[in-house]
Amino acid sequence: MTSLGGCASRNEPVGKSMRVIVDQTIPTHEAERLAALKDMKVEIVPSHKIDPSDSTQLVAGANIVHILAHGFADASDPLLSSLRLTAQRRITAAQLLSGPWQNVQLAVLSSCDSGAWTRRISNEIFGFPWALMVAGADNAVVSRWRVDGPSNADWMALFYGELSRKSSPAAAAAHASREMIANGRRDAFYWAAMRVIGR
Repeated sequence: MTSLGGCASRNEPVGKSMRVIVDQTIPTHEAERLAALKDMKVEIVPSHKIDPSDSTQLVAGANIVHILAHGFADASDPLLSSLRLTAQRRITAAQLLSGPWQNVQLAVLSSCDSGAWTRRISNEIFGFPWALMVAGADNAVVSRWRVDGPSNADWMALFYGELSRKSSPAAAAAHASREMIANGRRDAFYWAAMRVIGR
């Protein structure tokens, strides 16, 4: 079986310990929606308390790491793509490589353009998804484009609600997208921004 086939056949639920790093200047109720989830142990951490030079603070032993922050893609060097923790401090994709992601079953970057990547001459893909996989995370959820805050908060609530029922990240994402469409958000802009990448 190829590694791609192995990824496609995985159907493993993730743990229920979630660490949510949130930029509180972003006008969204996403963090509050996550804090209210049943059957999840959720810790909310303001992003200004995170030191970008110590990426271990992002993980802190959680099974799920969710980062709600502004994202900035760097097309010239995708490993310099960054998440804004404060107006003065950012953490880059390269800095994530030093974090203890080996026991993280799911890393969610609820940020604009966090799924942006560039293919190099070696045909290898670089960016946040690559950094998280190489660092050891089992699965990642990243955005294809600049997300709409309110609809993304709705998608995340549906995604985690299904995840708490022991669905795999891929199945939970499919469920969330179907529910968004059923609830009237038919334009793909509102339900297809986030994609799941897994081992």
